[in-house]
Amino acid sequence: MADAKRALPFLNPSSSADETAPVFTVGNNDAPVVRGWHPLLTLTYVVEEGGMMVLVRERDLQGMTFEDVHNVAMANLRERATIRTEPYGDATLVILDNRYEASLLLIDELWDETLPRQVPGEIVVAAPTHNVLAFTSAASRTGLADLKNLVRRHHRPGSDHLLLPHFFVRRSRDWDVFEPVGQA
Repeated sequence: MADAKRALPFLNPSSSADETAPVFTVGNNDAPVVRGWHPLLTLTYVVEEGGMMVLVRERDLQGMTFEDVHNVAMANLRERATIRTEPYGDATLVILDNRYEASLLLIDELWDETLPRQVPGEIVVAAPTHNVLAFTSAASRTGLADLKNLVRRHHRPGSDHLLLPHFFVRRSRDWDVFEPVGQA
């Protein structure tokens, strides 16, 4: 049984429209706890046991609500989120622990207060896999090209930990899919 009090949030590609609901309940004790986050992404919650990630399932809640699990997981992620950044051409890599980098998209204050100081204008991110996260300015053609190359490098069929090939832009404390000007 996974200890839900040690949970961490883990982003996953959505596979159905039902999964984008605020809370996706299955009603099966063996079902993982799933929460909609973005039309393209859902959240599951994991606990690390013996170096492996174990999904938090409904049977693991021990009286906790789905909202409790989410709040605990976010607190655990914030506690763990001692990040560093490294240049990647005109983009910047965000490095945490080679497992939960994409989950950092969930920490609003990181994207609304801390990291935007490093780029002018809107911040654009790519998270092609769970363990790769980078950002640049929406106004930087070379930074956007560097993000595109990063996605090409990491988001390939058969690669481990695939997430999404899309870019996201931070607007009004939320993430939208980013479409570079001049591209359809």
